[in-house]
Formats: sequence, C-alpha cells, structure tokens
Amino acid sequence: MQEHNATSYLLAESLVCEGLDPMSESYALGKMTDASMEPDIPKGAVIGIDFRPARVCPGVPYFVGYDGLRGVRYIEHLADGGMKLISVNPDYDDIELTFGDILELSVIGRVFHWEEPQRLAS
Repeated sequence: MQEHNATSYLLAESLVCEGLDPMSESYALGKMTDASMEPDIPKGAVIGIDFRPARVCPGVPYFVGYDGLRGVRYIEHLADGGMKLISVNPDYDDIELTFGDILELSVIGRVFHWEEPQRLAS
C-alpha cells in the first residue's frame, strides 16, 4: 500500500466529506491489486482506506486481514455469530468465519473511496 502519494489530490473532496485531515495518519491510499471486488471496485483502482475505528456495516467495503489474505471484502454478519468475507467477483471464494475464527480477523480499515484506473490515466 502506498501512503499519501501523488494521487492524493484525487481524494481531496472525499477526505473533506469524510472529515479526514489530509495530513493525518488516519487514512492511506492503496491500489487494488486483484479482481476480487469487480465490478464494484476494479483491479488497478486507487482506494482510500480510513483506519479510524468504526462499526462494521453491511454493504461497505473493508480492507481486512485473515489467514494470509490482505484485501478488500464486504463483511456480512451471520445469524450464528460468525461472519462472511464477501468477494463480488464469482471467481473468488467467499470466506465464512465461525465465531471463534473472528478472533483471527483484522478489520484494518473502511474503504471510503476509489478511483477507476481509466479516470486516473486522464
């Protein structure tokens, strides 16, 4: 992940809307390196990640770490107390976590913004 690089200007409006100080260390920029969230977040997109503690909400992408995975996934709470890490792209498997597995899950931050690669090139 690249922090505060030359593409920072692309996020200026989003940072203000999110209440983030551009000089703060509470966010970082990264690049989507796989197609697991396509078509929602395309491979190659620059993503903004907010590290401030937040409640996990359905339909919001999160940057997570679990069992060797470090990537963007939606998180769904399951009725049995577990969670599901959801990839939008059907070529990538969802990961179901038991209540006990959740202790190994790291929700690193909330993805609050992304720019499509074509938009970055112009």
